[in-house]
Amino acid sequence: MSFGGPVVLVFLIPLILSIGIIPVIPFSDATEHNQICIDKVWLENSKGKIACVTQATADQLVKRGWGTKLSDDIFAEKLTMTPSGEIILPPYPDIPDVDPGLLAHNINLGAISDEIDYLNSPEVVKVTEKVYVAIGYGLGNITMIIGDDGLIIIDTSDSYEVGKEVMLEFRKITDLPVKAIVYTHHHADHVNGARAFAEEADDDLEVYAHSTLMDGIYGENGETATAVSYRGIYWMGVALPKEGPDRVISSGIGVPLHIGGTTGLVLPTITFDDRLEVESAGLTMELIHVPSETPNEIAVWFPELKVLQGGEVLYKLWPNLYTIRGVLYRDVGLWFKSIETMRELQAEYLVLSHTYPVIGKENVNDILLITHDGIQYIYDQTVRGINKGMTPNELVQTIKLPDSLLNHPQSDWLEERYGEREWHIRGIYSGLIGWYNNDVMNLHPILFEEKSAKIVEGFGGTEKTLQMVRNAIENEEYTWALELATYVMYAEPDNEEAKLLKAFASRVLGHQAHTATSRNMYLTTAHVLEGKIIIDPSIAAINDAEQIKVLSIGHLLNLIPAKLDPEKAHGVNTVVGLYFTDVDEGYTMHIRNSIAALKDTLPENPDVLMTTDTDTFKKHIIGEQSLRKSFELGEIQIDGNLDDLILVFNMFDKVTT
Repeated sequence: MSFGGPVVLVFLIPLILSIGIIPVIPFSDATEHNQICIDKVWLENSKGKIACVTQATADQLVKRGWGTKLSDDIFAEKLTMTPSGEIILPPYPDIPDVDPGLLAHNINLGAISDEIDYLNSPEVVKVTEKVYVAIGYGLGNITMIIGDDGLIIIDTSDSYEVGKEVMLEFRKITDLPVKAIVYTHHHADHVNGARAFAEEADDDLEVYAHSTLMDGIYGENGETATAVSYRGIYWMGVALPKEGPDRVISSGIGVPLHIGGTTGLVLPTITFDDRLEVESAGLTMELIHVPSETPNEIAVWFPELKVLQGGEVLYKLWPNLYTIRGVLYRDVGLWFKSIETMRELQAEYLVLSHTYPVIGKENVNDILLITHDGIQYIYDQTVRGINKGMTPNELVQTIKLPDSLLNHPQSDWLEERYGEREWHIRGIYSGLIGWYNNDVMNLHPILFEEKSAKIVEGFGGTEKTLQMVRNAIENEEYTWALELATYVMYAEPDNEEAKLLKAFASRVLGHQAHTATSRNMYLTTAHVLEGKIIIDPSIAAINDAEQIKVLSIGHLLNLIPAKLDPEKAHGVNTVVGLYFTDVDEGYTMHIRNSIAALKDTLPENPDVLMTTDTDTFKKHIIGEQSLRKSFELGEIQIDGNLDDLILVFNMFDKVTT
């Protein structure tokens, strides 16, 4: 999970319209094809229409809850409301709604109680007399270490509300005050519940983190956060229904993402770079930098207790070496070395931020060993293939884990239920040598729309290409069907048959998917194509007001240049000075050549200089108060023309949504 990713959607989830049940479009000439008609509302402009399908498909649709068979009388009434023309979808294959292996994995997570119910079963698990872990309350686990005179809380899950709920459970065990909070890394499902525990602390609360934790929060909540959030809607399945065959069943590493919640981040008070040994609550605690899922990941070692809290370095599935949400390259070469560092501690208890704890020195060692070796194998063989001139497509076809790992007694720790090794091989390739695959065809490719039109034409036109899609579906070549339908969609953006056939193939692939993230993305895509949900990237959240309030002014200003509208800034050459009295920091923003050049020093001769404090400036950023109102209240001083300053800031897209 990333701070700028799906968890941010807790605060500003895009508009989701549920306006359909079954993946077929209405048509009218059903009686000519001896078909069964099913009630259906599809897009806004086709309310009251019906869909008609074969008997076998109708049985499948009704069985899956996607429609209700209409009587002849209702059919006759509805038929008069439908236009001529029809799109008949192929029979839906008789497959489970959820891959059986994925279903079993999610039951083990506590994400669901059976294949129908959408329930989680939160619980506080006792590891030792001094160690407890709260699992299933939010996406991330929360670990409580009981010391002599207080508590150490490691990771705080995804919201203030989750933190409060867990703290109430912890209070059934102990009434000691919280002495320390430790963030294993910057992802939101590990830091956002902190305030709930800080409220249970004495005045001497310390909050520990790696020295780059805030850089991680700022970075993933920064320039590309809108794109990451948009992908995260698909990746986490937050727009999918809670019931039915297309339900979201989990995130892969825990319960489905909770929608709704408050940011409760508390800023770190003590940070370190490599290792830090401290005494807290009467216990020796060693914080160890273990770069892996994030560059700021840390493990927490309690030598007296023989307990290792390993954060998100691993979980009971294949580690997510690359995320298709789209964040900075995860250094896989460092990742497996971090696991070896953890293995050398010889812990007897391994507590993690996702999944249940591991008990027993031998079990801990085995799990760390096979995870280390699995990651190193994929990394080394990808590098080896790169040096042999292999392309990403060739690499993913040839690199498979050895039998010694796949048949290991702890091999369930290598199951692909969250990320997939194919994606990770591609991620390593791109992270090490970039996107170019040494084929000049890719140096200056034509537009995909143009390519699609040429492909469709080469296949003999739209109708023949759509028939190829249907043939692929009939032959159970769903990935090929999805690709073919995509070409038609780009060649003819309004072709509804192509959209519905792509949705059909995408749904089948989603129901067959062995990872939760693949399932979420395929099924969300199907719902979007069918018009059941609308996801607008322009309203995918970047930052909410609470997050803006904890950003340093420097990091906040660094978000702004990439939001400049070049048309509004065309021909403008203006130097703006920004001075913030409460932190004694000055900045220059020079609008020129349709860019906003930012420096962390005040300009010598600005066209306009604004003097204010950071809180007042943030009120403007989050839309609480305009610059003009702040000026009228005396909270902003202007040297120059206020209207010039307002004109400059109106050239930028909003930082918040």
